[in-house]
Amino acid sequence: MKRKSVIITIIVLALVIGAGIGYYYSYQGGHYVKTEDARVSADMLTITPQATGTISQMTVKEGDVVTQGQSIGVQNVTTASGATQSSIIAPLSGKVIQLNALKGQLAAPGTNLGTVADTGSSYISANIKETDIENIEKGQKVDISIDAFPEKLFAGTVASIGQAANSTFSLLPSQNTSSSYTKVTQLIPIRISIDDFKGTNIMPGMNAFITIYIR
Repeated sequence: MKRKSVIITIIVLALVIGAGIGYYYSYQGGHYVKTEDARVSADMLTITPQATGTISQMTVKEGDVVTQGQSIGVQNVTTASGATQSSIIAPLSGKVIQLNALKGQLAAPGTNLGTVADTGSSYISANIKETDIENIEKGQKVDISIDAFPEKLFAGTVASIGQAANSTFSLLPSQNTSSSYTKVTQLIPIRISIDDFKGTNIMPGMNAFITIYIR
């Protein structure tokens, strides 16, 4: 009799625990959309010269803050009328996050001399499963965890939702021409603004985890 009571108790506990777990996941799924397929992003532009010539100097280094239109380097240029100089211009206001230019390097328009990122307006790029995207709307509040700052929670807002799955723009065709086909859940890109990250050195490419409040 005692053994039977113990078995019944164990079964009841298992059912209660199972129901609790089921309720938890049901509640989570109905109130939040979460993903770790997210990262810090920023608007970026390539530094490229306006003329063909030899770089005589670069007046900035990686990490420097620049203003759009600012002269950040000089080229020695030879034309039919003689030798002259041409300024290398910052294409965007922001931070120099990469610099490839070398003194004495011959560079022409289109040459990648570096990258400027508008880190002051950084945002989160995330990919949401197509099965969840119908629950996502602009203006929804978001909790953001960035791996580099595990003890800090950032607040954000859904700013925009992509109008096509990432696979649409893939270099590889999404159509399967073989006799067998495996359906793959597609991912829709969204952009999340970060409400306040002043005083935190977040960088483009840092991994993030987001929780979107859908209710």
